[in-house]
Parts: sequence; C-alpha cells; structure tokens
Amino acid sequence: MPPPGPGRRLRRALRWLFRRRILPLLVSLTHAAMTLAAAGGLVACALLWRLQAGPLPVPMLATALEQLISSDGVELRIGAAALSWLPPAESGGSPALSLRLYGLQLPDASGKARLELPEIAAQLPARNLLLRGAYVPETLTVDGPLLVLEVGPDGLPDMPRATRGGAAAGDGSRGPARPLPDENPLQYLLRRSGARDRLAALHEVRVNAARLEVRDHDGELRAVMQGGDLLLRRDRQGENVGFRGGGSLRVGAAEGTLRFLGHIGAEPATLDLHISLPAMRPAEIAAELPVLAPLAGLDAPVALEARLRYSRDGVRGQLDMRAGGGTLLLPDGGSAVIGGGPDAASLSLRLDGVDAERRPWGHVEIGLRQGRLDVPGLGKVQVGDALPVAGASGGPPSGTPQPGAPQPGAPSLEPREQQGPRAWYRRCGSPPASGRRTRRGAPPARPS
Repeated sequence: MPPPGPGRRLRRALRWLFRRRILPLLVSLTHAAMTLAAAGGLVACALLWRLQAGPLPVPMLATALEQLISSDGVELRIGAAALSWLPPAESGGSPALSLRLYGLQLPDASGKARLELPEIAAQLPARNLLLRGAYVPETLTVDGPLLVLEVGPDGLPDMPRATRGGAAAGDGSRGPARPLPDENPLQYLLRRSGARDRLAALHEVRVNAARLEVRDHDGELRAVMQGGDLLLRRDRQGENVGFRGGGSLRVGAAEGTLRFLGHIGAEPATLDLHISLPAMRPAEIAAELPVLAPLAGLDAPVALEARLRYSRDGVRGQLDMRAGGGTLLLPDGGSAVIGGGPDAASLSLRLDGVDAERRPWGHVEIGLRQGRLDVPGLGKVQVGDALPVAGASGGPPSGTPQPGAPQPGAPSLEPREQQGPRAWYRRCGSPPASGRRTRRGAPPARPS
C-alpha cells in the first residue's frame, strides 16, 4: 500500500490538533498577540505624539538615575527629568529621543552643593535604541553649570569628594578609585575608541555659560571664571578629538580672557594643547591665591602663551611670556624695573624632553628691551631708553643715563654682535653632560 501523500498527512495533523483543543488555543493566542500588537502600536503612536508636543516629565526616571549614580559612591541630586522626541530637522538628520535633567546638585561631605547643573540635555539616536538597544547619548549639552572650589589649608583648591562608597564624611579621603585600563591616565585618554566602549557613540559634548568660583573657608570669593564655554567633537571612527573653549577670568583686581584649544589623536597617540592668556598682573593673582605666592615679586602686566605636546615618545612644550611696565624682585635682594610697552621684557621656556631621571631639559631665554637691573655684585645696569622719573618734566634729570648708554662703571649685558638695546640671558639645556650657560656673546648652538 503506498504511503499517504502530504495533503493527507496535513489533514490528519489538523484533525489531531482539533480533537485535543490545541488548534483553537493557537487561534486564540494569535488573536491575542495581534490585539496586543495593535494596542502597543496605538500606545506607541500616542506616546510619540505626546513626546513631539513637548517634554514629558518622568519623575520615576530621575529617582532611578539618582539610585544608579549613588551606587558608585556619589550622592547626586536630580530635581526633575523629562523626555521628548526630536524630528530629523532638529537632531542632525535622524530622529532622536531627547533626555533632559534639571536641577542637578553634587554636595560635598558637609552637605554644601559644590557642583550645580541647572540643565543637561542628551540626544539618543532612534537607530541605536531600536536596532542596537544602546542607551548611550550621541550628543551631550550642559547649560549654566556652577562649580565651587574651596581653598584648603595648603592653599590648593579642594575638589568635591564622594560622601559614600568607601570614604567617610569629612575624613579627607577620596575613597577607592576605579582603576584605569592603563597605568598612565593620558595614555588611557589617547586610546582608540573600540566598539565595546560605553561612550563610543558619544561624538559631541558642549558646555555653555559655565561658572567656576574659588572661595576660602569663610566663603569669600577669591577667583571666578564666568561665561565659560567648552566644545569637544570626536570623529565617527573615534580616533580624533578636537576641543576648544575659554572664559572670562577674574582674580582679585586682575581680569583677562582665557582661551585654549587642542587635539587628541589615537593613531598616532598625541595630545596637543594651546593656551593663551592676556596681560594680567601676577602680584594681584598671588595676593588672592596663596598657592601662587612665588609670583608676588612680579608686579607688571604679563601675557602668556603656552603649547604642549604629549605622545608616547615624550613631552615637548614651549611657554612664551611678555611683560610690560612694572617691577620684578630678583633673588638675593636684586630688583628689575621694566620699562613701558607691551614687550619690554620677555621670557621663553622650551621643553625638549625629559631624561632618564625625569629631569626636564630644553632652552631658556630672558630678554629685556627697556629697563634697569640692580643685581648684587654687578651693580645697576641700564638697558634701552632712560626710564622716566616721577616728578621730572622735560628731559631726563641730571645723572640719568642717556638713551642707549649704560651707567658709568656698570657692566653692560648687551651682546657685542647686536646693535639694538637689549639685555638677554640664555641657557641651552640638554642631556646633563652638555648643558652650559652663556651671559654675553652670540647664543650657543643647540646641541644635536
């Protein structure tokens, strides 16, 4: 007898399922699944319409985030949380879910709020949420943050510390720190972002209208930086990060605008940083910040520009300073009077590397175009034009050296090969065996 065909076997299977009431159960489950899917679609459409209408407050989300962050030993207070849906026109070409947190505060061990974040906005791309299930934001924006630092007994600002998680309140301990994958934090920063990196999807961080305050134990304001802005951008490959920022800096009576920009590359691993600061008086800064007390001897407007390059091969950098009219107290009771003009004096420091004993070596040059030096053992040295004397009218008083002429009996620091009025001091550093110092004559050649 021939075996039954496929159609006959199918009829037998259906008859068997129907007799045991399995087929009606499957039909009921299918209807229930379709009903749930339709209801879920309606709920999703209603939720999407509500999110597009405006931010939707989610108090439970704020509580959950507080508990999640507090488990790491940081007591963070979150005032409110809200969700909204951003169309492609407002989120860089692709729809995204916007998460906003309001009223964030990070207190210290004594309960004072040292860090306040009025608003944080994060964009989570819809493609990452639906296709990958990733909840890492692509962009992060912080508006109006306030950081308050308190100067400790050692004169250094005291950073906010965790109040729980291994550090007792008020004991001055920072608690157990999480170990980095690399021993060197800079090398960890310069690593290439991998696919398993939790922040691999984060490509832009923006900080607007930031304010930094430095206060003493009595609450008196010592220094403030306001209007601060910061922008960090990383390429899609995660190999290069560019950043720039700045703000208005005020320390006592000294004011200026600080600017910085830089680049972080993973291949090759490098960190480039450029900082510029307009003319400020170091003596006024040292009067407000005791940790900078060694700068109290320089009472003159000083502008500086610094460049730093860090790589796996070493550290290189350069610091250029220009000083205007003022005074400088030298060691061993010496002094210097700097003439007028924005470039009356200059200082250039160049770091070429660090030797095996971690001692830096490089190049130092100090220049004085107009002024007067009073060095013990050398006497007084006049450089450049004669300095004006208070209360004098017309030409220089009697006994004052004429322009370009040194005082009688005082040695001149002017190089013989140069005709312009300028005193200078150079030192070429190198690996310790070949370093030497020169006070007159042509500058020595940099050792190879």
